[in-house]
Amino acid sequence: MGSIEASVILHEGHETVVHARDGAVFPTPLEESNSTVDIEIARLEKEGLAYVDELQDKLIRDMNRQMSEKIIERIRSVCEQTGNKYDAGNRPLGLEVLIEMLEKYPLDFDEKGEPIMPTLFVGEKVMDSVKRMSREDDETHKERFDKLIERKRQEWRAREATRRLVE
Repeated sequence: MGSIEASVILHEGHETVVHARDGAVFPTPLEESNSTVDIEIARLEKEGLAYVDELQDKLIRDMNRQMSEKIIERIRSVCEQTGNKYDAGNRPLGLEVLIEMLEKYPLDFDEKGEPIMPTLFVGEKVMDSVKRMSREDDETHKERFDKLIERKRQEWRAREATRRLVE
């Protein structure tokens, strides 16, 4: 998918806004999500609160699914608009692909100089690759990754040194 280097702020109103690092603004109108359940009176009388909990869980799962799909679609849309995406060409997610992906994006670092890694949004099938990745610790990838992080740290320091602070 991609990464949006931005922040999303939701206040009262009719939209959220994504502010990209380059100053671009992407307004997103709020969309309605809704869900319904059918209440079976006989089950309610027989099972009581356990049945109410079951219905509530169903509503929560459905609303969560709807909102997650909308958020992911919005992230995909903004990433495509900004060109801030990476296509691995159907290769499985592994250290090689992750390093290539990180090459494309500027990284920020915390006060201790540690990288603030981007968030990956992946499906359940890809999650297995992510879990395997942590076990792929060969020296070639580790050395390449360490050099990449050091170069990104130097780029970040240069950006920070020339950043104009607001008074």
